[in-house]
Amino acid sequence: MQEGAFAVIDCLGFKGIWQRFKGKENIILDRLCEISETVKNELDSEKYSGNLFGEYKSFIKQKDVDFQARFFSDTVFISLVYKNELKEIDENKLAIKKGQLINAISNIAVKILELFIKSEPYLTMRGCISYGEIVYQRDFYAGPAIDIAAEYMDIADGAFVWLHKSAELYYEAYRAENVRQNGHNIGVFKLDNLSPFLGCKSVNYSMPIKNRNNLQCYVLNPLANFENEEWRQEIISIYKRSMESNNIDVSLKQQNTLAFLNKCNEITINYYINITKMGW
Repeated sequence: MQEGAFAVIDCLGFKGIWQRFKGKENIILDRLCEISETVKNELDSEKYSGNLFGEYKSFIKQKDVDFQARFFSDTVFISLVYKNELKEIDENKLAIKKGQLINAISNIAVKILELFIKSEPYLTMRGCISYGEIVYQRDFYAGPAIDIAAEYMDIADGAFVWLHKSAELYYEAYRAENVRQNGHNIGVFKLDNLSPFLGCKSVNYSMPIKNRNNLQCYVLNPLANFENEEWRQEIISIYKRSMESNNIDVSLKQQNTLAFLNKCNEITINYYINITKMGW
């Protein structure tokens, strides 16, 4: 088996969408097809500075890395795998190399979340990112990493895409190495009691889960790429409107999601203030 990162992300409340759009089902299908085509076209393009994957385009185009994004109904499957066996002897360097995959797939997932929320019908997403062994042949994927992501993709009580423990250790190793090498030049800073982080694409957060408990983990920040405060507030409003419901369970998911987005906004404001001070 090869090793890699795997993400399973799907739309919250999708089962009821057909009733809301009864007679206009083509609108839903058109949106899903549009998103799938956007991702495919970006992957097929040889340009490394595309609007979707940007700086990560060059990484996922490397010869020793295989990137795949598959769409099935409202679910997105993303894999980022090293084609060859990892033979690094130094355990810390090995962890950092694995963390590269986690960092890249997390940032790509943030961009895909934006595609689902950028225009009507707005679709909020929930999912899980894992790391582990993966075996794949043509369009068939299997292995422990897939099992983990599939098992935990819907435990969050809200629109959260989070990093499973199988990915967290390597992600932290990668971030620590970036801090060691680059320090403040990469926009690393502290906010309250959160651990230092690279950029603001993920937040170390006490995430509500379905049994009314919380899980401390890294959660992707849907506002990370919106430098303008007005844009971020509009995204928060879209989440609020798209999750409106008289159903108590859905209302709790909305409440949990909005609390998280407000924290994300606070973090993102501080991030852009810091990089502006550094002249970025």
